[in-house]
Amino acid sequence: MSGSRKYMKYTADNGTVYAVNIDESNGEEAGFGFSDYAFGESAPQLPQGMVMRHVRLQSAYGPSEKTSRKLWIGTNGAVAAILQLASILLPWYMFSGGFVPFVPVSYKAEQSRVAKSEDTGLLDGDDT
Repeated sequence: MSGSRKYMKYTADNGTVYAVNIDESNGEEAGFGFSDYAFGESAPQLPQGMVMRHVRLQSAYGPSEKTSRKLWIGTNGAVAAILQLASILLPWYMFSGGFVPFVPVSYKAEQSRVAKSEDTGLLDGDDT
């Protein structure tokens, strides 16, 4: 869903609200769990290494279409509602600017990646 981007509120699993810069059409869809900022409101950026929860969608026209999308989900509450849908209509500009039905096929939970630490061998007093 390429297009203009916008900062939206993303609610992490622990309840912390972060500012995320996502495609406007994804963020403004009511059922996806994102919300706008009020004038003057702010939130911290999504920490480096944190990956938002998302649903993978496949074109309802079948696997021969080879068309899939990753759809970011703003809250945990929105996940169950989206997974229960038979299909979701999304804009697809390859088809004359119309909408194409997509079916939810998988869900990936929020992840936090932490860099592996290694001993550098320097004399820094850590005995390893």
